Amino acid sequence: MSMAAQPSSCIGIQPEQIEKFRQFAQELVDSKVDVIVSVTIRGTMALKQLNNSIPVVFVLAADPVGLHLVESLARPGSTMTGLSLMSEDLSGKRVAILKEAIPTLTRLAFLMDPSDPNSIQPAGARSTAQARGIAFADVPVAGPDAIEPTFARLAAEGFGAALVGGSMFFNERARRASRAEQQNPHHVFHC
Repeated sequence: MSMAAQPSSCIGIQPEQIEKFRQFAQELVDSKVDVIVSVTIRGTMALKQLNNSIPVVFVLAADPVGLHLVESLARPGSTMTGLSLMSEDLSGKRVAILKEAIPTLTRLAFLMDPSDPNSIQPAGARSTAQARGIAFADVPVAGPDAIEPTFARLAAEGFGAALVGGSMFFNERARRASRAEQQNPHHVFHC
C-alpha cells in the first residue's frame, strides 16, 4: 500500500494541558505508529522518556542537546531528531543587534515561563548584555494572564526591551504584541 493510502491522525493538545502530554505520548508509543511528529517540547520530552524505537521528529527545541533529546546536532544518536532554535548560539547576537537598534538601552528583561523547558535563559544573552553595559533581569511569568501585568510592571520599572522565551509566549503572541505596543517597550521575540 502506498504512503498516501495509509491512514493518519493528529492529536491536538492545548499547551496548558501539560498533564495530558505523557498520557498521549504513551498512547502513541503503545499503538506502534511508524513515526511521530511532536510540535511541543513537553510532548517531545515525554516521548523521549517512553520510547526507544519509534522515530520522533520534534518541530522546535531551544536546546535539544542541553535538554538531552539528542547527543549532538550533527549526530542525534537516537530515535529523536528535529529542528533547533539555536537559542544559546544566537542569543548574544540578538542582544547585540538590539543594542545597535536601541543605543540608549540600559535595562533588558528576559521573560520566561518557569514550567517550560524551552524557556531557558541563554547564558550568551546575559554575558553579551553585561559586556555592553545593559542590566539583565530574569522575569518569571506564571501564566498567560500574567503577561499584561508583567509588561506594565517592566515599563514602570524602566526596562527598555524584553526578550521572551517559551511556548506560552508564542501561543499568546497577539496579547503580548498588544501589551508591548501599549507600553512602548522595544520587543524581540525569542523562544
